[in-house]
Amino acid sequence: MKKETSAERMVRVMTEHDVAVELNALLFVQTVGIKKDPIAEFIAKFIYTEHNKGNYPNVSLIENTLLESPNTIRKKIKSLVSLGLIKNVKKKDDSRNKYYVPTKLLKRIYLVDMTKRIKCVLELSPVFEGIMGKTINKLFVEIGTEDELSYLKTLDRNSFNEMIGKYRIDLLDNTNKFAGIKNTLKKLG
Repeated sequence: MKKETSAERMVRVMTEHDVAVELNALLFVQTVGIKKDPIAEFIAKFIYTEHNKGNYPNVSLIENTLLESPNTIRKKIKSLVSLGLIKNVKKKDDSRNKYYVPTKLLKRIYLVDMTKRIKCVLELSPVFEGIMGKTINKLFVEIGTEDELSYLKTLDRNSFNEMIGKYRIDLLDNTNKFAGIKNTLKKLG
């Protein structure tokens, strides 16, 4: 068997990382009972990043960024608001002009998600772990995510259920599907 080159190893490691992240994302939406929606995911991340830059993301900005119809954007935003991930705010100087901000819950979800992603990279790259591991782990302590596991630790339904179990209250409430989702999301926050 041919020895793996550094470039091939890098591609393999990053692909392993992507598989672990995607698998956990799919398991999460299956467990919570919602559809994976790449447009809504992008909108949530876009609102989060724009808000952190001090900008006021509104429907027009999102429409121009995605080149999607206004109805599609509004539908996705309505869904994100109903899940408690973003909220709309009116500008103080013009109440007709709404913009969107991430909720504490969305901020916490991204902190946990990025921690799990970074821990995954640290596990896959002993060199990176050796150079940056201690510094990065201190940052996890600062933001309160040091106990979160790498996505590599939850690569099947059983290990995922064990990990998500600490957040789960009632994932699927027969009387109100979204109540179970909100309860699970609240536990993450």
